[in-house]
Amino acid sequence: MILKILLGQNHWMLVEISMTHRLITSFDSMPNYTSSYYRDLMNRLVINLLTVGIDCQKFSMKRHLNCSRQTNSFDCGIMSLLFLKYRLEGRPMDNISYQDASNYRFDCARFLFSTTAHGQQLLRTLKGNLEAALLNCTK
Repeated sequence: MILKILLGQNHWMLVEISMTHRLITSFDSMPNYTSSYYRDLMNRLVINLLTVGIDCQKFSMKRHLNCSRQTNSFDCGIMSLLFLKYRLEGRPMDNISYQDASNYRFDCARFLFSTTAHGQQLLRTLKGNLEAALLNCTK
């Protein structure tokens, strides 16, 4: 089971729970959290999982140390999505760049906009606004 979880009010990370191996692994792009912070986080996660009937009180916990770290304060959401994508594809997560995160952010937005009628209308409007702005710049 893989979960994308929100820490506090502004930080996303990925957690994988292996029932077979009785192991909880965290994948986090923030480089500066302490081990006591992670222990507290994992203990809260275990308590929350108990409320929905998943008992992993005696599971081992580890932080995946070979995943890329973000270099800014806002890429945690997209990095956790990239960790999920790479994990499902069996790819290493240790070389995700800022450019990879930026490109994937646009890929996700393009997908979301292109799969709904409302999104397609927004894209047409944006395209029209961009074309108008470009015309104004060339005058």
